[in-house]
Amino acid sequence: MRKEHPLASIIVLNYNGEKFLGDCLKSLLETDYPNFEVVVVDNNSKDRSVELVKSIKPLFEAKGIRFVLIENSENLGFAEGNNVGAKFARGEYIVFLNNDTLMEKNWLKELVKLLETDSKIGAAQSKILSMRNNNSIDCAGGFLNPYGLAIERGFMEEDRGQYDAVDDIFFAKGTAAIFRKKLFDYFGGFDSDYFLYHEETDLCWRMRLGGYRIVFAPKSVVYHIGGASSKKVPSLVVFHQEKNRICTLFKNYNFHNLVRYLSFLLTLEILQMFFFIFTKKLEPAKAIFNAITWNLLNLKKTITKRRYVQQKFRKVSDQNILRLLKKTGLQYAFQRFKLFR
Repeated sequence: MRKEHPLASIIVLNYNGEKFLGDCLKSLLETDYPNFEVVVVDNNSKDRSVELVKSIKPLFEAKGIRFVLIENSENLGFAEGNNVGAKFARGEYIVFLNNDTLMEKNWLKELVKLLETDSKIGAAQSKILSMRNNNSIDCAGGFLNPYGLAIERGFMEEDRGQYDAVDDIFFAKGTAAIFRKKLFDYFGGFDSDYFLYHEETDLCWRMRLGGYRIVFAPKSVVYHIGGASSKKVPSLVVFHQEKNRICTLFKNYNFHNLVRYLSFLLTLEILQMFFFIFTKKLEPAKAIFNAITWNLLNLKKTITKRRYVQQKFRKVSDQNILRLLKKTGLQYAFQRFKLFR
C-alpha cells in the first residue's frame, strides 16, 4: 500500500550565505508537510555559515526531522554541490532550494501532491515570487527558445493570477524545484562540468527526451531574493552561461537540429563578442571567447556525453521537444548587457 506522505529530501546548497541562510532554514522549519528531511551542503564558505547551521540543527532534530550538514573542502558550484547533497538524500522525492528563499507553509505539500497525480511528471517548480516585492514574479516556469536562450516566464510581472494554472514548462528553475529521486539518479543528475547555470535546463531536457513531463506548481509559493553572488562577478556569469548553453544544445538536439540551431547560436555569440570589443567592454568579450574555447577544448568529452544521452535516454523526437521551446526573438540574447552598465 502506498504511503500517504512519501519522504521528501530538501537540499539547501550554501556558499557564503550567512546573511540569508538562517532565515531560510527557520522558514523551512515551519513547513507543514509531515515527512521531510533536510540536507545542507556548504561549499567551503569563508563566513560563519557552518556555525550558523550547527546552531539551528537542534531545532529540526527536536521535531524529529533528520538534518544533515555536509562540509565540502572546496567550492564545487551549484551542479556538483547539489549532486553531493543528493547522495545523502533518502527521500522518494528530492527538492532543491536556494539559500536566499522563504516559503509558505504548504509549499512542499503542493509540490508532492502534484507529482503524486501523474507518474510521468518527473519534476515540478514552485511559483517563485520576489522577496523584495511579494506581488512581483521572479519565475513562473522556465522555457527556452530553439537557440538555447532561457526565458523565466513572468519575470518582473505583477502577480495577478495569470500563471495560476498547472501547466507544462520546459525546465524547473533550481531555486525551488522537486524531482523524483529515482529519475534524478537515472538521468545522471546535474552535469558537474556546468558548475553553475543551465544545469537544471540540461537535466530537464534529458528527462523530456525520456518522455517525462516538467510542470509548474502555482500553489507552491516560494519567495526569492536572487543574485546574491553572481552580480559580484558578471564576467563569471557570462562565461558559465555561454559555455553551458552551447554544451546543452550539443548534447540534447538530434544532428539536424544541432547543426541548424547551434550554428546560429555560435554566430550570435561571436557577434556579441565583437560588439563588446567595439564598445570597449573587454570583460564580457573575454568571457564569451573563453566559453567558446572551453567547448572546443572539451569537445571530445562532450561528444561522449552526447552519444550517451542520444542512445540511452532518447525516446521522444525533436519535433515534440521543439513544440515546447518558446520563441521570443532576440530580446533575451542581449539581456546580459545590463550586468555591465
